[in-house]
Amino acid sequence: MYMFIRVMLARGNISGAKAAEILGFTQQNFNKKSRAGTLRALELVNLLNAMGYSVYAEKDGEKVEIK
Repeated sequence: MYMFIRVMLARGNISGAKAAEILGFTQQNFNKKSRAGTLRALELVNLLNAMGYSVYAEKDGEKVEIK
């Protein structure tokens, strides 16, 4: 998970400090949560949405956007 978050931040040209700000965390807490893998799914979705990405869940051809 940590590497995925880092890659997405790099692609979006967003610093860890900015990501922490988006989520309402301190930079230290964001780094701790992302390294430990304790970032909640909704927190990741919120970060990706703020970066302009849409997140979907799909089952049996039915696609639902997660916001």
